[in-house]
Amino acid sequence: MRKEISLNASTAGRSDRAAFTLVEMLVSIGLMLLVMSLFAEIFSLAVTAMTTQIGLAKNDQRARTAFIVIDNDLKRMSFRALDGQQGIVPLVPGLRYNGVHAGSQQQGYIYYSENNPVDDTEDVLQFTVMGSQQSNRYPGQLVDYYGRANSLTPSGVNDDPRFWSDQPDWDDGTNRDGVSVSGQAEVTYFLRHGTLYRRTLLLRDATSTPDNLQPFETNNQQRSQPAVLIGGVPTDLMRSAASSPPAPVTGYTGNFYSDFDYSAHYGNSPYDPSFQVAIFHGSLNNSADGNWPLGVPHFRFGHSSSSGRPREYFVSGGTDYFFGRYTHEETSNTNFQYPQSITGNVFGRNDFDLNFYLATGRLDKFADGSRRGTDILMNNVHSFDVEIWDDRANRFVDIGSTNANDFLPANNLNTNYGPIKPNAGQVNVFDTWHSLTPGELSPLNAGVIGTGQAPYVPKNRDISTILPWAPAQTYNVGDPVKPISAALHFNGAIYYVCRPKNGLTGLSDATTEPTWPKDAIVGASEGPDTTGINWDVIDNRKPIRALRIIIRFRDPNSDQMRQMTMVHSFNEDLDE
Repeated sequence: MRKEISLNASTAGRSDRAAFTLVEMLVSIGLMLLVMSLFAEIFSLAVTAMTTQIGLAKNDQRARTAFIVIDNDLKRMSFRALDGQQGIVPLVPGLRYNGVHAGSQQQGYIYYSENNPVDDTEDVLQFTVMGSQQSNRYPGQLVDYYGRANSLTPSGVNDDPRFWSDQPDWDDGTNRDGVSVSGQAEVTYFLRHGTLYRRTLLLRDATSTPDNLQPFETNNQQRSQPAVLIGGVPTDLMRSAASSPPAPVTGYTGNFYSDFDYSAHYGNSPYDPSFQVAIFHGSLNNSADGNWPLGVPHFRFGHSSSSGRPREYFVSGGTDYFFGRYTHEETSNTNFQYPQSITGNVFGRNDFDLNFYLATGRLDKFADGSRRGTDILMNNVHSFDVEIWDDRANRFVDIGSTNANDFLPANNLNTNYGPIKPNAGQVNVFDTWHSLTPGELSPLNAGVIGTGQAPYVPKNRDISTILPWAPAQTYNVGDPVKPISAALHFNGAIYYVCRPKNGLTGLSDATTEPTWPKDAIVGASEGPDTTGINWDVIDNRKPIRALRIIIRFRDPNSDQMRQMTMVHSFNEDLDE
């Protein structure tokens, strides 16, 4: 009996110890799980912090890269303020600067399309740049622009520069390397489907014209166009194969923007107007004398050569969809063809697949071109907002926004010019335009749109802001004028003011408005005098004094949003 009791006691002790050991194990496992959870949480926080920091660093790097590229382009803008002007004013048809079409600093153009003021994804900024542009404010900004240029020399033909160097592939000094170089270009910025694009189109630096061609190339139109002398006759190297060019020229058969990164438009060959080909540009000068002035919209990238209007929208189901400009992928599609041909109908077609566009941001009819991604500056961009300084609003504004004053739609003198947008709303465009008259535009085959006033020369008729000393009565050219206090004629962007001298009032002798010289407004504040009367000339063009660009973008890994803001002033004197 005692032995049995002892046995049961021993069994009970072992059970207690086993139970205690199990509790210890459970506690240990729990503590271990708790510690592991804490370590996992700490590790997760550390990884998240590191990911966030990496995202911020990537955003900073992207911002620095984009800032440098955009800032350098703005510093090299070729259209700048004239001496004595505070900001950039547009050109006006018929007006001259010291007898010429534009001042030496008014090269090329600046085009800014706001489109929808409440949508910061529909802005387009396009302008010309000059790599040699320098000033006291921007020293050391000399640069060259590089792009593709396939050789137009037929295969198997001797690459003798004395005959074949008048073509873009020779402009960098080396034939058949597929590369060209220039100190001047067109640059376009636009946002589409979260991608910010920067498209660059070179202008020809046609300094390598062969000696035998020089007697035939009498103007810049011919000097910038690729040609070769055959049988004593210059032959346009862009002639199509169907036009049966003389041997050994085989005729150009490619898709232009697959082979060339050049500014060009579709038009009549300067060597033989019976052929329509891609016309290369070689100068930023806005003169019409033997030149293709880019101040005229018809000759610019993204603008129709027939209407002069830019293509920024397509229509589907009665709704306008913004796409900005055709991308490098789309223009390098073999179906695009422009500017060598207009068979692609790039400024008129609307048969794009809307679902494909909304899903991918690409236009299906021209998708999968060979040069996809070449023009991408930034990805994951939420907005690209361009604003200009509005003097009377005393702030940066979007054209047409509720914050604007000078740049309200009601102040626009040219509502016919703007993006090709069939369901047109407000045309919110600033353009430095051109000074050519209809007669000067006609030989250039530039259409009706080119003859109007510059977009956003505001038709501000609040005379008190211009003539605070007296009210004014309006009159027309040739009307008798009896300036009881003051009389005023508004001619587009210019006010011609007739007022009494020395405070005289009640003059009884009527006079008529004089004939004004074309460049009367430039550098002048007072016109001709007649007895008892002063004639004043007041330029009412509203300058762009500054430009602001705001870009918001996101890092997809860290989901960090950043904003980059850049302000560029145009109040400068390049000759200081």
